Amino acid sequence: MKSLIKKLIFPLINKVIDIFEKEYPSIRSYNFCLVKGERCSFSRNAEVKNFANNPESLRLGYGVHLGGLLEVDPTGKLVIDDYTLIMKAIIFCAVKIYIGKGCIIADNVLIMDSDSHPISPKQRFQDSITSSKGIHVFPDLKNVGNAPVTICDGVWIGAHSLILKGVTIGKGSIVGAGSVVTKDVPEMTIVAGNPAKVIRKITESSLD
Repeated sequence: MKSLIKKLIFPLINKVIDIFEKEYPSIRSYNFCLVKGERCSFSRNAEVKNFANNPESLRLGYGVHLGGLLEVDPTGKLVIDDYTLIMKAIIFCAVKIYIGKGCIIADNVLIMDSDSHPISPKQRFQDSITSSKGIHVFPDLKNVGNAPVTICDGVWIGAHSLILKGVTIGKGSIVGAGSVVTKDVPEMTIVAGNPAKVIRKITESSLD
């Protein structure tokens, strides 16, 4: 019986896993490190790196679609709420990032709540030496600027945009493609540019 299981069942299980990994390459490696709601989907490019090793540090709501990279450091907490679409974007969380419901994060967007590296050239050089040895270097929150990022419901962030630490983007707002957001964005507002500036208000009365 054991021989039959080894010959038939194990190869079948491995085949299913191989097929699943081709469609969802990050699931097998990282699924234990996140909490995901029902109807979540992952594209071929999706990748999750939860260095906190705690599922509660990375939560995806109902119907979230992930097509990019989510990286959570040991001190971070990342929450993406229901029906949000993450294309080939990168979200780097060292402290706290919250993305609301029904948001669209386009290709090549970068969202980060930390400067990632210290101002000191000496320390950056030391970090580079450590990284060259294959050791992942996490930001030292005492020496690196960091602040939570909040993206409210219904926000659309255009392709190639950069959202920096400490920013809140208000409900229903749009960030134009290629923008660099360094300050808060009011709700129902279109911003664009580097640094991003208000272009106009959105006249739609409500998203509700």
